[in-house]
Amino acid sequence: MITEFRQILGLDNLNLGYKVLIKDFDGENFTFTVTGSDTNDLYEKVEEKMDEYQQTEENDDAYIDVSKKQDKISIYYDTGNVADGLKAVHGLLYALNDVPGIESVVINEL
Repeated sequence: MITEFRQILGLDNLNLGYKVLIKDFDGENFTFTVTGSDTNDLYEKVEEKMDEYQQTEENDDAYIDVSKKQDKISIYYDTGNVADGLKAVHGLLYALNDVPGIESVVINEL
């Protein structure tokens, strides 16, 4: 089932500098758990990058919220209002690729 989710999202075709895993698939609401070196510093960089990404045409008015709990950074991403949710998710993953220090991103970790 996870393999099917990876295929639906085209995760194996993305050229990213970090590992992307998927635990579950909702369809239009995604939670991205970001892990990496020094999460305090990383949190600020991720938050800044998501603020930038939220303003891009690629995001297409999706809702983004970034939070931090202990050693994990979470990004809640609601793509319910976008024309192309897959393009928006890929755009978010590529935006995160610009943040140094990210080691992995897990989509919809429970």
